[in-house]
Amino acid sequence: MSRNRKPLTLGEKRRIIEEAEKRNGATKASIARDLNIPESSLKTILAKKDSILLNAAKLGLNRKAAKDGKYAAMEKALVEWLLTPETIANSFGHCGFNRSGACSTSEAAVPVDDEPEFGSLELPGPFVDYVGADDDLDDIIETVRPDTAGTSDEEEMDNAAEASASVPTSADVLCYVDHIRRFACARDEIGDLLPDHSHDRGEFTLQASISAVIPEDPNCDLGLRRFTNRSARTEAGTADVG
Repeated sequence: MSRNRKPLTLGEKRRIIEEAEKRNGATKASIARDLNIPESSLKTILAKKDSILLNAAKLGLNRKAAKDGKYAAMEKALVEWLLTPETIANSFGHCGFNRSGACSTSEAAVPVDDEPEFGSLELPGPFVDYVGADDDLDDIIETVRPDTAGTSDEEEMDNAAEASASVPTSADVLCYVDHIRRFACARDEIGDLLPDHSHDRGEFTLQASISAVIPEDPNCDLGLRRFTNRSARTEAGTADVG
């Protein structure tokens, strides 16, 4: 008996089952010997008699084994997809998809290049110019705003700081005048700079001290002069009260 025995079909297995049922009184060894199959194969076939008969009726007698996978429905659909185009069309038809004449596949169809929508997609220039349109954006901005060309943010901040520092405010001027007044009052030798009549009387005014320290200047700020005159009147009133 050959060891390389080919697998039996479901039809052959069903015939073996029928033969074993006919010879009900015979031993399994004699039946296997008469059918030219191993006794172990006969025992396996008889043990799976119900499933073999069911698969033979469902799958056909030429099927060698019922190798239904875990996803039998998906495998069945895959087999149908691998069949002819007519089978695929029929499957879509059963699912409710009907062939429509809206999409024509004839050779006389209009080329896509002649479609109006396709013409609107054409670029006005080369594609390289289109993708590099923003490469010179910084230069364009500098051209439109020449006043800021070549000037960085730090330079602009420095220039603004210098401009604000070079022009004193009115509060700064008043503060300077007050410092001058206190300086003049604190120094005894300031009397030498005053007129003789003021020195003889021992009188001291801020107007005289300012005039001595800062000469008359027609270009002097008017606010400085007004503050000086007001402070001088205050000093004179204080001296009279004393």
